Amino acid sequence: MSIKILLVDDDSNMFHLVEESFRENGFELIYAEDGEAGFKAMQDQPDIKVIITDHNMPKLTGIQMLEKIRGELPCAEGVHFVMQTSASESAVREKGTKLGVKAWIVKSGMNSIDIQIKAIKKLLAL
Repeated sequence: MSIKILLVDDDSNMFHLVEESFRENGFELIYAEDGEAGFKAMQDQPDIKVIITDHNMPKLTGIQMLEKIRGELPCAEGVHFVMQTSASESAVREKGTKLGVKAWIVKSGMNSIDIQIKAIKKLLAL
C-alpha cells in the first residue's frame, strides 16, 4: 500500500510535473486545486499522511486551509504539512510554523520535485 500525499496547488501543471516522480517513490498523489478542495480531500480521505500546499491560492490560502484542517479535522493530528511558496514572507512562515508546517520549499520548477520527495521521506522517516 502506498502512502497518500495531498498536493494542494492552484497550478495544475505542478501536479502533472510531480505525479510520476512521486509514484515511482511509492507515494499516491492526490490533487486539489485550492484550499477549499484540499480541506474536502482531507475530510474524504483521512488516511492522507502528508499535505504539500501552496500558500497563495484562491478561496483559501495554504495557511487558511491548514487552520481549518487543524481546527475541524481531528483525523489530521498526525499529518505532516509542507508549505511550498514562491516567496519567503516571515509572517506566513511564523503562522505556518505555529500550525505545524515542518518543511518549507521554495518553488523552483523541476528542482523542487526532488526537494519535496526528500522532505517527505525525512518527515516519514523512510
